Amino acid sequence: MFYKGVIDCMTRSAPEWRAFYDSDAPENEIVPDYEDKINADPLLGAFLHFVLVRSFREDRSLIAANKFIGKVLDKEFV
Repeated sequence: MFYKGVIDCMTRSAPEWRAFYDSDAPENEIVPDYEDKINADPLLGAFLHFVLVRSFREDRSLIAANKFIGKVLDKEFV
């Protein structure tokens, strides 16, 4: 259950999560409190990062999806 404690993390680290949300490019930012979990599995972690960006910033979801596809498959598929 990767996202089980996300609400608690957001309340404990509100300034960091606000910075992630307000970023011009959240798909390139470190996810507060979750970066270690994301880096634990390169393929699944890339997907989880994409899902978080998609959940918070729908306007950046296409860019985040392209980054995910490029990382998992290869840049030629983007």
